[in-house]
Amino acid sequence: MRIGIQTWGSEGDIRPFVALASGLVEAGHDVTLVATDIAVRDYERYQDTLGMKVRMVATPVLEIDEMERLGEEVIGKWTVFEQGRLIFQSMFEPVVPQLLEAAQSLCAQSDLVIGHHILHPLQAAAEASGTPWISITLATDVIPTRQSGPPGLPSLHPAWNRFWWRFGMKLVDSAILGGVNELRSGMGLDPRREMKDVWHSELLDLVALSPTLCPRPPDWDDRHKMCGFLQLRGDGGADPVPERVEAFLKAGEAPVFIGFGSLSPPHDAGRREARTLLESAVRLSGHRAIIQGIVPADEAPDDEQVLHVDRVPHISVYPRCRVVVHHGGAGTTQTALTAGVPSVIVPHVFDQFTWGRVIQRLGAGPKAAPRRTLRPEVLAARIREAAGTPSMRVRAAELGAALQAEDGRAEAVRLVEEVIAQHV
Repeated sequence: MRIGIQTWGSEGDIRPFVALASGLVEAGHDVTLVATDIAVRDYERYQDTLGMKVRMVATPVLEIDEMERLGEEVIGKWTVFEQGRLIFQSMFEPVVPQLLEAAQSLCAQSDLVIGHHILHPLQAAAEASGTPWISITLATDVIPTRQSGPPGLPSLHPAWNRFWWRFGMKLVDSAILGGVNELRSGMGLDPRREMKDVWHSELLDLVALSPTLCPRPPDWDDRHKMCGFLQLRGDGGADPVPERVEAFLKAGEAPVFIGFGSLSPPHDAGRREARTLLESAVRLSGHRAIIQGIVPADEAPDDEQVLHVDRVPHISVYPRCRVVVHHGGAGTTQTALTAGVPSVIVPHVFDQFTWGRVIQRLGAGPKAAPRRTLRPEVLAARIREAAGTPSMRVRAAELGAALQAEDGRAEAVRLVEEVIAQHV
């Protein structure tokens, strides 16, 4: 079966699709992955190691200078809605023509297409060409439920949550739906009344999150299937642990790992501020630490307490750490918990605040410390709490064992093949 996959976003939006593509290849399918990275990562190397065809489109979406400016502006917004609208207008809408062209090409050469739920150009291209389409949703808080409120709004009684969702989705529709319907009109397609009818496939919406962490709300309709975390099998071809990191890990007690992924500041001024904040927090906490993505490894002096690194394989390093401090992306959160290690979440945007609440609710970490108001003494206190609370370490280990027993990739492949058997 020829299967086309398209995604857009940061590393956390792309790696799950790489994992699914690899599972579909192993199941005997011919898979093409089209990816748009907002930064400068290139995934074409997976063509040789995982057997899929990979094409990068409109990558990077923004140059480094623009990314830093936009990142500061997004973090400065006080509501999730304002953050989302700014990201959508600055990082998604400018590349819609390229995304649509790639989607149309993918549909023309595929028997089935699978895409990130945000990719309305793929949904429109699939509808216009008659190609069956499956969506993948990487967060629970974009699917309305009476069990909780939408991101940025309080969770109250189910009746009030239903009201909040209607209110929140009206805001989303007012910001996005006009452009979506303009594109659809140009393709000869009927307009859609709500974004929720655009984002989630009626055939199958794979929710790529662990049910251990996020139980499926009972009021979701049947198309939303929670398959589990999509990750590459084993180490996924992870790079070896660098020698200097290996030496640091062996030189003393298990360190704290600190890294904010694609939200790390790309330029000197932001890096200096972040370095001062994070190093001060580490020294106040009394722990050793590996800090990723703030100071280039070849520029950092040797330090017995703090080691600065560029990229390291999280799947190999996290299990050897005492605590993981991170931004709360879905992939990073699940990787840290799979390692059985408590998390301190420093949310910057979007669903990262939701993951902060999930970690606290599960007892696998302390209350989140938002990046906008972060101070060294606050982060140091969170690190000490996560490292020094036995119940958090026990709970993280229990969740890690449960996550390791799941196989989200295999479940996703099974569900996709059910759609193929019934509709393709």
